[in-house]
Amino acid sequence: MTSAPDIKGISEHLRKVIGDGRVDEALGMVETILAQLRARNAELELQVMKLRKHQFGQRSEKVDPDQLALFIAQAQAESKQIDEA
Repeated sequence: MTSAPDIKGISEHLRKVIGDGRVDEALGMVETILAQLRARNAELELQVMKLRKHQFGQRSEKVDPDQLALFIAQAQAESKQIDEA
């Protein structure tokens, strides 16, 4: 179900079907519509959950390996200077 349902049109059609005495058919139509709405609702809930996780979830900070190597080398050099002092 990708577009908004024509509620008035559905309601009028259901009234006609019920008026013609085809109650079981009308109930089947309502059940189908409800199943479609539930499925769409589940899709939207999943989408919202993914978007929330993306926006507010934990993110690992990416470190460039070259930057990390430079930091380690610099820390080792400073450590060596402290040891020599």
